[in-house]
Amino acid sequence: MSARPKITTLYAENASPDSIRNEITKARATRDRWQRHVDELARLLDTRLGQIDAGTWPPTPDHATEEPTPLAVGDRYECRTRPRTVTVTRLWVDEYGAEAVAFEWRGGMSGAAHTVDMFHQLYRPAS
Repeated sequence: MSARPKITTLYAENASPDSIRNEITKARATRDRWQRHVDELARLLDTRLGQIDAGTWPPTPDHATEEPTPLAVGDRYECRTRPRTVTVTRLWVDEYGAEAVAFEWRGGMSGAAHTVDMFHQLYRPAS
């Protein structure tokens, strides 16, 4: 956003009328930009509250109704949010008792690990 206008009592006493007009114009422009953000936020909140009251928000993702498939080392999965195919490389139970999965992509150049539940939210079996 814009910098805070420099209108102060000292500035107003010593500045030229044109400079004061310029600062007032900048202050109004800043106010108008912020007001647009406030209005957009109010519209979004009204929309979300209406959706919540109607029971349509949050939307149920497609994968919420899918039955998770058992994982096995070597299985391939597709990311639900970006074009990436991963290969499961390891399955284990972590120190907290949660099942975990490690996987890689780009021929083993990159990899990550998640709990099995998180993995199923982010990935689906490759077709």
